[in-house]
Amino acid sequence: MVNIPAGTTELKLDAGNPKAGLLPKGALQTRTDFGAPGYGGPCPPEGHGPHCNVFTLFAVKEEMLPVTADASAAVAGFNLHFNTIEKAMLSHAATTLALSFAVSASSTSNAAVSATP
Repeated sequence: MVNIPAGTTELKLDAGNPKAGLLPKGALQTRTDFGAPGYGGPCPPEGHGPHCNVFTLFAVKEEMLPVTADASAAVAGFNLHFNTIEKAMLSHAATTLALSFAVSASSTSNAAVSATP
């Protein structure tokens, strides 16, 4: 998820579901390893054992990163690399995961969230 407006203080439950329409205005999700934009979920396949999930919040200096919904993670990462002011990470290892967290960014920078299952 990129281009979260600077004044955003939280993401609504299910904001990562592309069909829910709950992203903050101007934010978008880029193409994932599933081949389409949108969050595919943190849970590993049944019986696969625990996975480590890492959610990273980036404060960036540009109002909007020049990416589209069809951009790959590499393109989003490239833009984040050159525009990151600060970042914070939340990780969790589990076989199943129910997780909600608040997004907090300073009022002078925009944010992007990266989820790495």
